[in-house]
Amino acid sequence: MNLQQKSTNWGGTLSTVLALCVLAAPVSNAGETCPTNASGPDICVSFDGDTPELGTDFTVDYTTDAANPSVKLLVGSLTWNVRSDDSGSPGNIGNITLDPSISTDDFVVRIKNGTGDGAANVGSINLTAASWTGYSSLAGGSISGNLTGTLYLQEDAGDVGGDIVRDFTIDGDVSGEIDVDEILASLSVLGNLSGDVTVRTKILGGMIQVVRNVTSTSLIDIGGLDADGTKGMVMLVFNNIDDPDLYEFAGDLILRDGVKLDVTVEINGVLAS
Repeated sequence: MNLQQKSTNWGGTLSTVLALCVLAAPVSNAGETCPTNASGPDICVSFDGDTPELGTDFTVDYTTDAANPSVKLLVGSLTWNVRSDDSGSPGNIGNITLDPSISTDDFVVRIKNGTGDGAANVGSINLTAASWTGYSSLAGGSISGNLTGTLYLQEDAGDVGGDIVRDFTIDGDVSGEIDVDEILASLSVLGNLSGDVTVRTKILGGMIQVVRNVTSTSLIDIGGLDADGTKGMVMLVFNNIDDPDLYEFAGDLILRDGVKLDVTVEINGVLAS
C-alpha cells in the first residue's frame, strides 16, 4: 500500500483509525420511452420538455446481449435519465454511450428510477465520442449491483463538465476504471473497489466513500481536494463499516495537492503492506 502526497501543506486530518434491432413499438409513459425487449430488461429513457424518440434521440441494442441491453444517446440534453426495467425491478445495463448527432451537444445523464435504483449491474458509462467537442456530466443516481467497466466523463475546451454533480451510489463492487474531471457531490461504493479512480482536477466540496475493501489493484489518483465555503467539507473515507478490522486498504492513494483545511482522509480498515 502506497500513500503519496505532493504538497507540504497538510492542514487537514489524516486518520488511519491512518445495435438498433427490430423492436416492438416503444412504450411511452409521462415523457419516458421504453422499447420492449423480448428477451430481457427494457431500457427506459427520458428528458425534460419532450418524449425521446427511438432512432432519432437514442438507440438501444437488445441483440448483442439481451440480458444486458445497451443504450446510445444521440441528442444532447442536460436532463437525460436512463434506467433498466426488469418486470418492475432494476435490470442490468450493458453500456451507456454517446454518438452525438451535433458535435457541440452537451449531455448530462442520471441513472435513477424515481427515488429507487436505476439499474442493477452496469457494464460501462462511457460518455465520450470521437470528434465530439461538447461535455458530459453525471447527475447522480444509484445502481443496486456492480460497475464492471469504465465510467468516463468529458469536459469541453472551456473546462466545463466532466463532473459528478449529484450523489452517485453503487451498492455493489467497482472493478472498472472511474475517470472524471471533478466530483462536486458524493461517489459511494458500498462494496469493494478493485478498479482505478482518477479525479483529474479536484474534489470540490464532495467525497469518495468505499465501504469495504480497497484491493491492491486499485490506484486512487486525486488531482486536488478543495473545501469550498459554499460546498462544505471534502472527505475521502475508506473501509467505512461497523467492523473495519475485517477489511483492508491495499491500494495506492495519490493526493497531488496534499490535504488542506476542512479536508478529512480516513482509512479505517487494516493497512496492507
